Amino acid sequence: MKQGKVFAALAVVAAGLVFILSVASTFETADWDSRPDADQLRRAGEELELPAGSIGGPLKSFSKVTLVGARRNVVTHLQMDEVKQHFSRVAKKNGWTLTSRQSGGGETSLSYCAGDFAHIVAFHRRGDETAIFAATYWDSDRSTELYCRKSTRG
Repeated sequence: MKQGKVFAALAVVAAGLVFILSVASTFETADWDSRPDADQLRRAGEELELPAGSIGGPLKSFSKVTLVGARRNVVTHLQMDEVKQHFSRVAKKNGWTLTSRQSGGGETSLSYCAGDFAHIVAFHRRGDETAIFAATYWDSDRSTELYCRKSTRG
């Protein structure tokens, strides 16, 4: 019985050590240069123009371990193709680079790099409306698609 408890305690300690080393590695290899302040993040998020007549909440900021972001959920009466065309026009107007386009299960997702920021838009039909999730991210983790700083991207 005591051996089982000792083994369980050692397993917990080992798992904790692996977690700590993993987090330390993430911070060590992360690119923290030019981390935006709240105003810079808000302005970048506002560049992700929503279709006219969209209804929804305000831009909400958040912070995770390696990234900061601003997101909002809205709905529009536009069809899926019209929403896709809208964001393609916004990206072209602003000189953004399309990094990913995915469709499946009735949802379309578009990812763009815009300078140091990533813009992600995902949309799907919900009844008579198209629901849109629009987010802007700044990520310090060089290994994710949300990392957009070209000077150090590898």
